[in-house]
Amino acid sequence: MIDGLLTWIWNFEGSLKSDIVGLKTGQTGLKRGVGFMANIIFGLVALALGLWGLSVWWWSVVEMLRGIVPLLLIILGFVALGAGITRVRDEGSSGAVDLAEGLSGETVSKDE
Repeated sequence: MIDGLLTWIWNFEGSLKSDIVGLKTGQTGLKRGVGFMANIIFGLVALALGLWGLSVWWWSVVEMLRGIVPLLLIILGFVALGAGITRVRDEGSSGAVDLAEGLSGETVSKDE
């Protein structure tokens, strides 16, 4: 059983190498399509297993999200705060600060 699996993996790796060489040289044909078909099959199997795991362990997924969402909000808050501080610092060093522009329509510089 294990020998057959190892042989299959060895052959699959060899076909992937030949697919990459075939892509570089512009070859077409059945040999090149095998690697893409394996990727599609692997993707469909992974998707099916992921959906199955999501449905079986739904409450574990919810608990994980309850822990991850606050951490993501904290990280996004720090990123937004840093971006805001950087923007204020960049506008402040440009030489002109807009004070009460909505009321008077005049731009006041730092030198005045």
